[in-house]
Amino acid sequence: MAMASIFLIFVIIALAAVGVMSFAGIVTLVVTAVNNNKRRRMGMPTKSAGFVIGGILVGLPVVLTVLLLVTGVIAGIRQRAEAESYGDDIRSKWQNVRTSEDQALDDCMTPLLEAAEAGDAEKLKACFPVSRQGAELDRQAEGFIANFPRGLSGGEIDMDRPSMSGGTSNGKTSRVMSSRGEIRLNGEIYYINVIANYINEEDPDKVGVTVFSVESEVCCAERRQSERFFTESTLLRCAIEPEDPTHDSRRIDGMAYLYEDTGRRDEAEMLKTLETERSMAGLKARFGEPNASYKMANSNGTDHFYELESEGEPRYFHIDAVDDKIIIDLCFTCGTEEDDHELWLDYDGKPKKR
Repeated sequence: MAMASIFLIFVIIALAAVGVMSFAGIVTLVVTAVNNNKRRRMGMPTKSAGFVIGGILVGLPVVLTVLLLVTGVIAGIRQRAEAESYGDDIRSKWQNVRTSEDQALDDCMTPLLEAAEAGDAEKLKACFPVSRQGAELDRQAEGFIANFPRGLSGGEIDMDRPSMSGGTSNGKTSRVMSSRGEIRLNGEIYYINVIANYINEEDPDKVGVTVFSVESEVCCAERRQSERFFTESTLLRCAIEPEDPTHDSRRIDGMAYLYEDTGRRDEAEMLKTLETERSMAGLKARFGEPNASYKMANSNGTDHFYELESEGEPRYFHIDAVDDKIIIDLCFTCGTEEDDHELWLDYDGKPKKR
């Protein structure tokens, strides 16, 4: 990784030098042409030395640029070959090959899913840092493989673009990638979370995947509802069967929610009510409890969803409110998928098309 940084610095310096040389060459050519023109008018012989020097200054950067491009291509080919030489050994790859958070996500998803699909606990554990190897990882890997839905690695994968956190301290860089997404298989949606420390120059033994989870819709909803987060002790989690068999769930606005069948409401009636009613308590008195509610940690508001009468795909009225008090956010209707929003209400209760 240090060699890659040195090469990048070299390229920046070389490009700056090329720019200065090209500018100097052009100036030399222009000055020489102007001076020679004056000399002709005065009947004096012209000089060609300036053209030679200017030509060299302009031509040399072209040669250097070509050399840089060739060097860059060769370096890229070597780096790609080195990266590929590690195969599924993502720990060694990340310790030796500079990578981005996007590449880190691509690197780890296939080995993780293939190892789980094959029931290969050793290959699965090899994706995790050396510092996390031990009895606890052994236990979690065994449970993960036992619960893993067979065929899932061949499903349709859709992961969000990963986020990156980290920094540099005492000249040592650390980078952590996190992403969530889903895999669709046979009409079911499984929710995926992955976190990886893909750069850790201070302690290379901490490089590797740190969290990998696969959850059914209802299990994802249970975890979110109970505000359980992935902690230091969570390495592998595969939850398919609900903790409470009475729980039902729905995918609403692209996310899993615990669902209660409290009925369906007429959209026009809700809109009419919201023209004057601005509290959640008032809505509950009129329409009963929402079908789904979720309060995100460290947030003042709670998301409430009322299912609407609909002949097609389920649709919901979303309301954000503080406890049972004032409604604090725009209300909108939504469907199963994220951003499938149709109707918004402004704070005055009047509808707005968005």
